[in-house]
Amino acid sequence: MGAIELRNKIMQLLNTDNISYLKEVFDFAEKNKLQHPDTFQELPTPIQELLLESAAQADRGELTPHDKVTEEVRKKYNLTK
Repeated sequence: MGAIELRNKIMQLLNTDNISYLKEVFDFAEKNKLQHPDTFQELPTPIQELLLESAAQADRGELTPHDKVTEEVRKKYNLTK
């Protein structure tokens, strides 16, 4: 089962007005979140650094529009629309 399918099944389980059930699920999720740290921290340091630099570039507005990237890839690999 993939992540999307699993997420959808969880959402179906949460589609209820049973407040005690929802509180139990919330408490369970909060407890487990503390036991499983952010996956970013599990990435190798060079990858973390690249991601942080990418985010900083985006914050500075140093972005390449999707249309331009698509055009460059099409030219480079001789692709048609």
